[in-house]
Amino acid sequence: MVHRRSGKVPDHALPQHTDNTLERLRSRLAPAGLDLVVPFSLEWCTGNEQGSSLAASLTGLQDDALGVLIGNSRKLWQPFLAEYKCSEELQASDHPLDTYIENQLLTVMSTDLRGLRWRVCWANGHQATSGQDSPMAMQRLAHLIGFAYYNSTSHLCLHQKFGPWFSMRAVIIFEGLSYGGPCPQQLKCPLSAQNLAYVKMAVRSARTSMDADESRARRPEDASAPPPPQHWQKWAAVREATCPGNPWKFDKRQLEYHYTQSASVLRRAISISRRSLDGHYNTN
Repeated sequence: MVHRRSGKVPDHALPQHTDNTLERLRSRLAPAGLDLVVPFSLEWCTGNEQGSSLAASLTGLQDDALGVLIGNSRKLWQPFLAEYKCSEELQASDHPLDTYIENQLLTVMSTDLRGLRWRVCWANGHQATSGQDSPMAMQRLAHLIGFAYYNSTSHLCLHQKFGPWFSMRAVIIFEGLSYGGPCPQQLKCPLSAQNLAYVKMAVRSARTSMDADESRARRPEDASAPPPPQHWQKWAAVREATCPGNPWKFDKRQLEYHYTQSASVLRRAISISRRSLDGHYNTN
């Protein structure tokens, strides 16, 4: 899905407008937990065979148009929970995290950056509606712009600092703004041979477990059996195997919600947070 806003670029935004735009995005989105703001030039994609398909829906732009990849580390969790606790809109949403991210980003774009011309492409299909563009392939984009290496074995992007513990949420393309930074060098795989072997074993374990459950589910005699268990722990183990011990790893409930999108995880997290606060106040 692509959101579009148009308007005349105001005069006060023209001097050093690209730097100003990036600074506004970073300062306004960081408190909401969207702490990854990564600029790139659209020509980095259009000049690449893989990237050409990413830019297919972004026609009518100058070659060096400013693009910004928006994402988050583990810092998203607490601001999101705080908003979820008091928002009827989020509690009623089938995809509250996507709704939260969309609200935060579009609010900044329509207030702090009003008057600029821009398009937003969302990473998640939940924001897309019939007749609109499909989600952008964020993993390929992150690799092309030099932000994170895409590992085809784990199907994860690996960042130099965060490892696999981050998420990509949206791409903003600004019409009339350019980015003249140098095209990044091709990223190299950060995994050692031993590390990659662990990742392959973790992937095989996850797939074997899922295949076994799917096979049992197809047997008529198992029709009354409980549904197959969730496999998010297996796929979380794949993520952990790429970068063991990384300090940016999601906490337990954030990790579970990342894979399951279950509202019960949010309710448990909020309940634990409230009990922790009550305990704190009771000791004073």
